[in-house]
Formats: sequence, C-alpha cells, structure tokens
Amino acid sequence: MEHTVITIARSYGSGGRTLGKLLAKELGIHCYDRELLRMASEQSGINEALFGEVDEKVKSLPLFGISKKIYKGEIFPPESDDFVSDDNLFNYQAKIIKEVAAEESCVIIGRCADFILKDNPDVVRLFFYAPKEDCIARVKTQNGGTEKEIIRKIEKTDKYRSDYYRYHTGKDWNDSRNYDFCLNTASMSYEKLVAVVKAYIEQYLEEYSGVKKYMQDIVEEAKEKGYSATMFGRRRYIKELSSNNYMVREFGKRAAMNTPIQGTAADIMKIAMIKVYKELQKQDLEAKIVLQVHDEMMIEAPISEADKVEEILKSNMESAAKLEVPLVAEVSKAESWYDCK
Repeated sequence: MEHTVITIARSYGSGGRTLGKLLAKELGIHCYDRELLRMASEQSGINEALFGEVDEKVKSLPLFGISKKIYKGEIFPPESDDFVSDDNLFNYQAKIIKEVAAEESCVIIGRCADFILKDNPDVVRLFFYAPKEDCIARVKTQNGGTEKEIIRKIEKTDKYRSDYYRYHTGKDWNDSRNYDFCLNTASMSYEKLVAVVKAYIEQYLEEYSGVKKYMQDIVEEAKEKGYSATMFGRRRYIKELSSNNYMVREFGKRAAMNTPIQGTAADIMKIAMIKVYKELQKQDLEAKIVLQVHDEMMIEAPISEADKVEEILKSNMESAAKLEVPLVAEVSKAESWYDCK
C-alpha cells in the first residue's frame, strides 16, 4: 500500500478502537493510540501522567461554555509559563502525530488527528458510530457493568470527546463533513467491518490518486521556484520549504498546496467584488457592498432595488472567471444577514 495515514474518530461503544487495531493488523501497519502520550512525553520531557490527564478531554471548561483554543501548530518552549499547560500538551501530541504521519503509513486513533492532518494529502479520515443500544451491548460484553452505569459512561465519554474536539478545532466532533467516510458499526462483525473499511480505502486511494499527485507536484514545484502561484499568476513566496525545522517545513508545504486552490478562490472573489461594485455604480444604485466573508458577499440595498441587485450579484459572480466547470452563485434576500443564512 502506498503511503497512507488513516485517522479514526469514534463514539464510545462503537468499537472504533478495536476496529482501528484490527485494520492496522490487516494492512500491516502500526496503530497509534495511547502510545502517542508516551512519545510526546519522551520528546518534551513532560511527565506522561500530565498527558494522560487531558487525553481526549478538556480538564476544565469556562462557566459559560467552551472557549475554543484552535490548534495552529505552535509549541511553547520550556522557559515559557505555558510549557506544561493543557494547550501545550495538546501541541506536543499533535507534533508527534504529524511526525509519525510523515514517516510511515499508520492508523491513528482519536485525538483530533483528522484536524491536525487536515492539509496532508495522504490522510483518509474515518468516523465510526453506532446506535446507543448497540453501544450499550458492546460495552457490556467487553467491560461488564449495569445498563445504567454503561449509559452514564457512554454519555460522559462522548461529551469529553466532543468538548475536546470543539476546543482544539472549533468544529463539531460528530459532523460528517469533517470526515471522508462515516460508518455505522451496528450489526456487523469486526471481520466484516474491517473488510468494508479496507475496500473503501482501496477505492478511495484509486479514485483520488490524481488529487494526491497534484498536491505533491505543487509542493515540488514550489521548492524549485521558491513560490507557489494562483491561477491568475499571483505569487506567494515560501521560504519555509527550505527550513531545517520540521514544523516550519510542514507549514511551507501546506502554504504551497493551499495557494493554487484557496488563493485562486480569493482572487476570483476579489474580481467578483470589483465587477459588482462597478455595476452598482454604473446603474446609479443606492446599494452598497458592506461585507465579504470567504466566498460570500453582503449587499445592503433598499427593498425597491433588491431584485435588480440580486441579478447583478448572480451574473457578475458567476462570470468572474472562466473555468472548465461553471461557477454557481446562490443569492438570498432578507432584512438581516442572519435571516439570509
């Protein structure tokens, strides 16, 4: 199997951890679970017990909900007051996850690995879940306990994992959009589940092999030229690609891969904004562009101009660039941005 990293997020009782270990055995690759805590401890010099205290859970939450600390790749040095903070424990663990993912094909269980490796083209992101009654039955078979105790354990563990994921990623742990493949593990043996997942991964790698090669080629070209460029020729110079620091080099790779895609999307949006602005001026309308967020543009206009502005928005955004696939713009109208959403 070509270099492939499989991340597994799982609800408690779905059998995700066992499935991950069996899948790794079937594929002849390592499975990393709690070993990550030991490896992070050895590299950082921080006691492993401290990593265990915050393993897939946030030790303490603010009074009014979860204050997110989205992971950005930073590491606090030993002289920092935050060296043994919960956030830095996560940072070191994330560093280990990136390193093993770069070095070998493997399975990584939980710990936001799907998010940490979100810019890695070698990653297949899986999420395993099951209905509560199936989770209860599986936990009872493996660990014993009363149904009441098991339900409490399931709810508590899943909340820990959900809070942990949202704190470090800003995303919802059980949102299927975070993953490439979500599988209900109910009513299937582990043998059957391994076969299903293995077949999916093989098909995924075959179907998207061109995407992976494209991303690799972008990085190699950026290394040769010293920059990566958008479809419109705008350059981003990336000196990080030649750094001796692993983390800095990895950032450079992500920047190189993102520029032709996200950079081009940003260019298209800027072109669209200019076209819309000029058309509003040309038609002497009161409507004004008040905000742009990613691929969205918000226009404030009198109700009498709403239909005309809708037409201007749609036509100018869809004609901002000529691509092999059509650009499609959707327009909604309301008295507030919130209601438009």
